[in-house]
Amino acid sequence: MKVLTPEQMREVDRRAIRELGVPSSVLMDRAGAAVAKVAAELTEGELVVVAAGTGNNGGDGFVAARYLRDGGLDVAVHLLAPPERLKGDALLNYELFVKCGGRVEGYGRRRFVRDVAQAGAVLDAMLGTGGRGGLSGAFREAAEILGGAGSPVVAVDVPSGVDAATGAVPDVAVAADATVTFGLPKLGILHYPARAYAGEIHVADIGFPRCALEELSFEPSGEKPGYVARVPAVGEVAALLPPRPRNLHKGAAGRVYILAGSRGMGGAAVLAGQACMRSGAGLVEVGLPAELDVIFSAAALESLSHPLPQTDDGALAADGAAAVVGKFAAADAVAIGPGLGRAAATGALLAEVAERVKLPVVVDADGLYLFGLKGFTRRRLKGVLTPHPGEMATLFGVSVDDVQRDRLRWARELAERAGMAVVLKGYLSVVAAPGEETWLNPTGNPGLASGGTGDVLTGAVAALLAGGCSPAAAARAGAYVHGLAADVAAEASGERSLVASDVLEALPAAFKLIEEGADEGDPGLDNLFASY
Repeated sequence: MKVLTPEQMREVDRRAIRELGVPSSVLMDRAGAAVAKVAAELTEGELVVVAAGTGNNGGDGFVAARYLRDGGLDVAVHLLAPPERLKGDALLNYELFVKCGGRVEGYGRRRFVRDVAQAGAVLDAMLGTGGRGGLSGAFREAAEILGGAGSPVVAVDVPSGVDAATGAVPDVAVAADATVTFGLPKLGILHYPARAYAGEIHVADIGFPRCALEELSFEPSGEKPGYVARVPAVGEVAALLPPRPRNLHKGAAGRVYILAGSRGMGGAAVLAGQACMRSGAGLVEVGLPAELDVIFSAAALESLSHPLPQTDDGALAADGAAAVVGKFAAADAVAIGPGLGRAAATGALLAEVAERVKLPVVVDADGLYLFGLKGFTRRRLKGVLTPHPGEMATLFGVSVDDVQRDRLRWARELAERAGMAVVLKGYLSVVAAPGEETWLNPTGNPGLASGGTGDVLTGAVAALLAGGCSPAAAARAGAYVHGLAADVAAEASGERSLVASDVLEALPAAFKLIEEGADEGDPGLDNLFASY
């Protein structure tokens, strides 16, 4: 599922109409029919109210109104601007709706409030992707009224008032229960805060020729024709997983060395090691402060431990570097970071280790802090970085809000600067890699907002690197299976009570779903879209 900016979608629209000869009226008719279908399913009464603008979004609303009326519902269209401004297909469908006996009201607050109060459903066909810089006048007033609607609100293409390119909500916006977006999803409605205004997202096929969509190329800036990101289907993820031939043995399944743990954070080492085993690694050894050895060995039966010198505060000491480097010859991948703490001695250890490691690495948590951005840009390690927004903000010296406002930009910036794949964790984790398309991971739920879940991701990614995945493939598949494991676990425990060990225990079921394919639907796309 390719994701586009509004400008890129307009280029698809232009090419379909002007170069491929698809009549624009056909596209509008199918768009309106798709909106009507969703509205008819959601309506809680016989009256449907349409708040319409005079652009193509309003034209889609007129088509939907006609289909709903033809289906036996009472429909009232409130036109928020003079009808003299209508033109093209919007004018055609306005006139058709009126000729067929449809009711169109000029906008008046009292009449609009009256009809919205009586409506079984309301359609927001005011602005869509054409909105810029917030709502004003009648559009703002109508959006505020819709905010108090007691019946379902269905947005046409995107909720009016949100920025369909960035996901920003400058001021007032329509809070929809469902959004029917056309052709392909728009980037903005997949990101917060706009995501909270979109409700259930339906991606409607309105007749764009397949070639017009398949030929789109990846354009990370979002300013040129193409697509800005991809939401993967489960089959694409399955194709990334390392093969498991019948004659596979543990030495060939991938050997991982993990550097983790400090006093008070031994659980991070356990979670990372066990997640690595659960993700297909044949042999896992965890280097950790010596005092954690007994606890680790009792909790992680399948992983090996490697006790290392420690400081008086229970952190890894710098003089353990030679012992760590000596383990690299027997490893295929290295993981650094879970529960390490931020002691200066541990930073000195990592500085020396980084000069000697030639294996692919995954760096998370305190490892990101101890290396810092300069550490990654100077050393040119290969592998995967897995920051959460706070860690990303620290790396670049910006605020968390800065990161969250443009998650794709920061993930790509770190990937290019470090020369590594990046998983920027959070809702729709962004997976970026130098010179490769960006993925938005569709799996996962709010239950992952719990300590230790990132350590599970680190272990999963490390196992995939050791199994032969490229850094980009390991990051993509690791993020997907990690989120899917959380979804599987939430089916049993709910999201609120989800903890990292639940995600760890659900990894086998998640891998099974990916490898065998879901019996019906797609676990990732179904998690993100109501229909597609």
